[in-house]
Amino acid sequence: MSGLTRTDMRALVAARKRPLCEKLGDLPFDLQRQLIDFHRRNAQANIVEEALKNRSQRRLSVENPDYLSGAYAQIALQIHPDGQSSTANADRRTFVQPVDVELVSGVSALIGPSYRMRISSLAPGGSIPRHVDDPRQVRVISLLSGEQIFDFYQGDKVKTLQMRPGELWLINTAFEHCVHNPGKTPRLALLANLFAIPNSETDTSGLERSA
Repeated sequence: MSGLTRTDMRALVAARKRPLCEKLGDLPFDLQRQLIDFHRRNAQANIVEEALKNRSQRRLSVENPDYLSGAYAQIALQIHPDGQSSTANADRRTFVQPVDVELVSGVSALIGPSYRMRISSLAPGGSIPRHVDDPRQVRVISLLSGEQIFDFYQGDKVKTLQMRPGELWLINTAFEHCVHNPGKTPRLALLANLFAIPNSETDTSGLERSA
């Protein structure tokens, strides 16, 4: 993680004091199915290629994430008010405009106000290699369908988080982590960033930039 500023390092140290993961609840089955259907209907609206344009701004990766390829895709549920799903140098926390009002409202009622909500897909046999995300973001993940192996790395220790479809998990992605799809069908997952840590007065302060 070379090239980090002092601000980056302070944010990373602070974020790693938070729990590794915490279950927040469950998506209602109907909402889970609606999210899967939304992905099916919008599968061609992959925003990963757009994100690649700003890839050089990512400074917290442990290794170059080559998963930004045909094996991995993201479909936006919240976008920037100008209609863009990824805008260079834009504050990520401004990506709040819902693409589907009903779906975003349904998820927000369970997790609270969020930004950059999206659905990611990982092809069978595909992997997201070890990396660290911006520690100023608070991430919620829900496995929607398929299989995944989600590993956290803490020094020499590896913790595998067992997610069942529909469960909502608060994930501390300031720790190194990787994801692998061992199944024979695509893995779909809901991702969202929260404005505030649940049951805490701490907000997710600090600007995030597109990456």
